[in-house]
Amino acid sequence: MKAIQYSFGDNISTTKTVLFSTYILFRLFDFTEWDDLNQDKKSHPEPPIRMHWLSCTLYEIFLKRPVYKYDANFFIKDSSKIIVEAEIAFGHIKGEVPDVRGIYDVVSSNFHLKYLQTIKDKWKTIRPHLVIHKRGGNLAD
Repeated sequence: MKAIQYSFGDNISTTKTVLFSTYILFRLFDFTEWDDLNQDKKSHPEPPIRMHWLSCTLYEIFLKRPVYKYDANFFIKDSSKIIVEAEIAFGHIKGEVPDVRGIYDVVSSNFHLKYLQTIKDKWKTIRPHLVIHKRGGNLAD
């Protein structure tokens, strides 16, 4: 039922569908690598972290583009819930009960803020070199 609501809803519902689907894709790509008994085959970063970074990127977009009508602070809270929902759904795909404790650790921490600030600082040095190549549209500030 949630899938139907997400797919045929408004901008917020569509965004939730994209988040859910993207996380499932990350998990399917890493299906054979998500093995606690074989640490050498784990992907880096693991899907929950990858997804959280993607959510942080979208947060910045919603923060600077109110035209999407999705409050950035609501979005980041929603995205955390969706990552957990998607992991539970992936558990159903595998026929297992998922352990979402690690995901809660990822989505409830602020460790991504240092990473985000580093990216923003680097972007300030890269952006001036790209401006001359801009062909319409927006180039992030």
